[in-house]
Amino acid sequence: MAAKYKTEITLGVLTLVGVIATAVFGNWGKLTGSGKGKEEPAKNIDKPVQQTAFQGIAGNNNIQVSGSNNIISPAPLPTPPKPCRHKSHGVESYGRTFDVEQSSEWMGGGFDQEKWCSRVIDGLRGQHPEGMFEVLSRSERSESKCPPFNCPQYMYSCTVRVKTDPIYIEKVSSACP
Repeated sequence: MAAKYKTEITLGVLTLVGVIATAVFGNWGKLTGSGKGKEEPAKNIDKPVQQTAFQGIAGNNNIQVSGSNNIISPAPLPTPPKPCRHKSHGVESYGRTFDVEQSSEWMGGGFDQEKWCSRVIDGLRGQHPEGMFEVLSRSERSESKCPPFNCPQYMYSCTVRVKTDPIYIEKVSSACP
């Protein structure tokens, strides 16, 4: 990026030298007194200063006017891009972390701890769509609910750590405004 600015400054200086050279050679006769029709110095006081408009060699589309009373300044430097936080940059951390423990109703056979934890996470994902979920523990209890017969019923428990409200990595990218 520094090379770009050096190039722009160099081109600005070359443009300034060209303007000065044009002014000197264009008025050479007046400066040396060898031009035709010498004018009295007092007559030049009321004359407006001749101005020349030109476009810089750098091609920055800035029109600059040069004359004896004008100051030529370089074009303003572009503002550097600003970093931002965006989903595409990835997650740096989470704003909130908490644990949720849920237990099932008494259930018959055909279910297990893993299926119950998946059901708990699915419910939490609906509440925290950008969250991360980690199973901390799972367990089950069983009881026969119809004595004297053996018909076991199961209650499943699952504890899940929820990380939500993501804070995205801050960096400069095309996703930044």
